[in-house]
Amino acid sequence: MLLALLAFAAGWARSSEAARTLVMEQVARLEGPAADPMSQPTDVVVTSAGAAWVLDGVHMRLARFSPEGRFERYVKLEGPVLDDRRLPVGLGIDAAGRLLVGDRQRGTIQRLQGNGAVESTIAIPRDPEERPADPTDVMPSPSGQTLLVVDNDNHCVKEIDAAGQLVRRIGRRGSGPGEMNYPATVALAAAGEMAVVDVLNARVDVFDREGRALRAIGSQGVVAGKFYRPKGVAMDRSGRLHVGDSFTGLIQAFGLDGQLIGVWGTAGGQPHRLKSPATILADASGQFYVVEMLANCVTVWRERGKP
Repeated sequence: MLLALLAFAAGWARSSEAARTLVMEQVARLEGPAADPMSQPTDVVVTSAGAAWVLDGVHMRLARFSPEGRFERYVKLEGPVLDDRRLPVGLGIDAAGRLLVGDRQRGTIQRLQGNGAVESTIAIPRDPEERPADPTDVMPSPSGQTLLVVDNDNHCVKEIDAAGQLVRRIGRRGSGPGEMNYPATVALAAAGEMAVVDVLNARVDVFDREGRALRAIGSQGVVAGKFYRPKGVAMDRSGRLHVGDSFTGLIQAFGLDGQLIGVWGTAGGQPHRLKSPATILADASGQFYVVEMLANCVTVWRERGKP
């Protein structure tokens, strides 16, 4: 770990001059009450009204925050904990405002009503030779009629319908084009392209609307344009991909063509070092929500000069 940190510091110093700084300013911080804080949250979604839900999987609950960023309440997730190593980490929201929680204990998706009550449970299909499904991220597909589920342990993204039937499987284990090695999170572009964070391959895999591999963004490294342990990804309204590295704490922005656009930082050119960014969400207003897992909070950011 120490050698990796030293390599990062040296490598970043050599490469940072070539990387443009995206000046990002923190505008809010979402935290639980001091007497009962969140512990290593992993995901966040925002409702159409601007309220935020944060997944506090260590405590098997969701935290709700008002559009102004005020903590409102916790909602307990249903179901006993069968394995402390498989606590929920993925959270999504559909067009109807229902929350989608990836249940890693049982290999299912819990669909929750706005008050947190379970409306339905969708089993994630798997082949006989596959490991139990491990949903680390979930979101509606571009059509809104199906769900995209990142199945971490099976190294793929599965598109499933409301009955839990497999529509298609994207990816398989490996390091070649269209292959993945423990994917974590997913983001969608307006035209339907899908970007998947491929953690152990240290890259972001981009697929077209039909699931064909287009390109890989980044590779293993500790210089600008590369990743050590990528985790979160978001697509902003300008079509840029923002990718967080849970080890270095950096967030870098890329075009869908794979070109590095810039690195989140200060007006003085210093990069922001966040505390293990796990998930990034870009909302329609131009704000970015970053789950800082080791800071036990969600920070909200806006790019300077952007409306």
